[in-house]
Amino acid sequence: MGVFGDLPAYLADASGSAVSVPRSNPPLWYILAIMLKRLAIVTCLAINGLPVMGIVVVQEVLLAQTPDSIRQRLIAGQQISFLASMPERDRTIDADVIKHAVNSHVRVEIYRAIIRGQLDLNDLAIDQDFILVQCTIVDGAYFLHTEFKRDFSVSDTTFSSGAFFESTTFDHSASFQRTRFEGAPATFEGAHFVGVFSATDAKFTPKTAASPDFVRTRFDANADFASVVFSGVALFNDSQFVGQASFVGTRFERGADFGRVHFSDIATFGVGFPVNFDAKFAGPAFFTEAQFDSVSMFRGVDFGNDANFFSVKFGPTTSFSGATFGGNAVFDRLDVAGEIEFSGHEKEASTGWVDLKPVTFLHDVSFYNSHFDSAAYFDGALFSGSALFTAAQFDSIAEFRKVVFKKDVGFFGGKFGQIASFSGAMFDGSAVFDRLDAAGEIQFGREEQAPPGRSSAIPAAHFTHSVSFSDARFGSITGFEGTLFDDRLGFVAAHFDNDAHFENAEFQGPVSLRSTAFRSVYFSTDEPFKNSIDLMGCTYDRFQGNWRSLLLYSDGKPRVQPYDRQPYVELEGVLRRSGADEEANDVYVERRRAERGTLGFWGAFKDRAYWLLADYGVSLDHELVISLIFLVFGVFIFSHPNALALMNQGNASPLVLERPWRICIFVALQEFLPLSLPFESEWRPTRDVLRFKRMRVFFSAATYANFLQILGWILIPLAVASLTGLLRHAGQ
Repeated sequence: MGVFGDLPAYLADASGSAVSVPRSNPPLWYILAIMLKRLAIVTCLAINGLPVMGIVVVQEVLLAQTPDSIRQRLIAGQQISFLASMPERDRTIDADVIKHAVNSHVRVEIYRAIIRGQLDLNDLAIDQDFILVQCTIVDGAYFLHTEFKRDFSVSDTTFSSGAFFESTTFDHSASFQRTRFEGAPATFEGAHFVGVFSATDAKFTPKTAASPDFVRTRFDANADFASVVFSGVALFNDSQFVGQASFVGTRFERGADFGRVHFSDIATFGVGFPVNFDAKFAGPAFFTEAQFDSVSMFRGVDFGNDANFFSVKFGPTTSFSGATFGGNAVFDRLDVAGEIEFSGHEKEASTGWVDLKPVTFLHDVSFYNSHFDSAAYFDGALFSGSALFTAAQFDSIAEFRKVVFKKDVGFFGGKFGQIASFSGAMFDGSAVFDRLDAAGEIQFGREEQAPPGRSSAIPAAHFTHSVSFSDARFGSITGFEGTLFDDRLGFVAAHFDNDAHFENAEFQGPVSLRSTAFRSVYFSTDEPFKNSIDLMGCTYDRFQGNWRSLLLYSDGKPRVQPYDRQPYVELEGVLRRSGADEEANDVYVERRRAERGTLGFWGAFKDRAYWLLADYGVSLDHELVISLIFLVFGVFIFSHPNALALMNQGNASPLVLERPWRICIFVALQEFLPLSLPFESEWRPTRDVLRFKRMRVFFSAATYANFLQILGWILIPLAVASLTGLLRHAGQ
């Protein structure tokens, strides 16, 4: 190194900074003090065995005398460094000097300087390193349409009157670490960062309400905004992040707009740990039509105000676990190509299953017409406001286990392609699943087997308010085992292509299965229904459960309101086809009883007579009992001495007393049966009016015999019709 070569780094002052350069001609005492200080430094270095050229001290003094020396050193591409403890007037550099150095195509490297005057470097091609560290630019910095071909760094620098980087190109790394943008806003609209961009711990705190502007900015390499503070609305509209983008710990005090931003690589706004190291949006957050091609992490992010993800496209992995949405959240027309997590239970490749804080929506949220190509996890999420998933499409797994919906929730027109689970979900508001299309298995009931990563089973869902599945279609097994319905439930015109399980489910409110089509439906064998049920038009191929609870209240009154014959006929037919004839007969009888209440006086009278004579054709009990009663009474009548006479003796022949009962029974049967017996009796009823002890019968045995014949012609055909089922079908 020559006598007037650059000062080595180890010959800087004790703090590690380079030699101080005063602004004006220093007095003699100041020069002597500088020389003594440098001599002490050289002595210390020499003691420690470091090679030192004492002539350097003289060099420093000579170069530190006038402002012209600063200019000369800058033009020569030498480093300029001031002590932070020096007065500002002694650290001040004119901005034109820096511009002159840039135009001289030399390296600019300045530490702890006060730069006054507008730093106008517009429309330049700067082909050397440009480094301003711990400097203060007082009167504004302009870099419009400028190209930095080498490294650029303004770390720890303060822009007091704004910084303007519109359409600026950074071919190498650009560092804004711990930089402060005060006064006027900073604008990077249309800037292009080819190399690595870092603004870690930077602060965009303009004194005006203007916003920091990164509109249409392009980042080709990694971009680091970790722990940055934006006091105004941060604008990133139409920007493009080709490399990884990090906003971990960033504070958006008035919100941010990432509308139509394209993230080609990993985008990280939060990782969920450590606590309070995730991005925070105190104002509205807009990601409208943004596109995330790779992993996007919003774990633990605090959206203190409205969050808008309208028409956003997410890539293979997206996580909002632990995020909090303090305002309304919009995810309408979302397009998710891979898995998306809103739960607090995720699987890490290295550590396995981890439990994080579930996502929290403090206000309304909407996923209208969103499309999830892969798995979507909302396990444990809290929706404090209304939640709308209208027309949302889940092509793969959709998990809503143990989700809490504090207000109304809607899945109107939603589509589930594979397994969907709502086990353990709490619906504290009304729920609408109208026109739902569930091609795969959907589960609202208890999951006895613990899901992956869980140690215990999941309870059934609980609906505290009304829920509707009108016009829904279930393509696979549907499980409502143990589900609690506290209010009105409707499956109007719903269609189940596979088994529907309601075992141990409880229905506290009215239930409507009007025009519902089941394949196989399973209910509890106890009494799950506590209120009315509408079964009009409901059909099913197989039924299992307590049919009495389905049709009757516990006091025996009809539950089907309003009354309709079809539900009874449908249930009877299903039971009869399954071989449960006795239960089918009971359903038929119950239908007749319920129908009787809708008839007038004569209709009810005929119906009761029909039941009395034939038990509606479901059994022979009534016919047998009636027949037995009148046959026994006939035997009693024919046992009178004057009741029977031999055929060849007219009415005068007395009854042979040696065999009275056998003959009486035989005559009663002969008169009762409409068919002739193989062996006819020689005894015939007489026309004498009969008299018994203490009792006078006002008719003859012949009259009673005629009555038995009429009764036989009525009851015997009824019995035959009952046996063949004709009577039952005729009664329908």
